[in-house]
Amino acid sequence: MEKAQRGFAVMDPTKRAEIASKGGKAAHAAGTAHRFTKEEAALAGKKGGLAPHATRGGPPGYVTCECGKKNSKRSKFCGQCGKSLIPE
Repeated sequence: MEKAQRGFAVMDPTKRAEIASKGGKAAHAAGTAHRFTKEEAALAGKKGGLAPHATRGGPPGYVTCECGKKNSKRSKFCGQCGKSLIPE
C-alpha cells in the first residue's frame, strides 16, 4: 500500500515557492535570517561532503601533500594545490 501525499508534497510547485519566499522575506525583515560568508559556505560544503563518508572504511586517515596540506586518504587530489595524491 502506497502512502498518499499530503501537505506541501501535493501543492503546486509555484505555490510552494511562493510560501517559502514569504518565509525567507519575513526572516530577513525580523533580522533572524543568517547570511553565509564565502568562508562559512565553503566550510559547510566541506563538512557536508565529509559527513556521509565519515563512518565508511574505518577511521579517516590522512595523506600530506608536498605543499603541507593534510588530505583525507580517500582524496585523489590535494584540496589546496590540486596536485594528484595517487602515487604513480
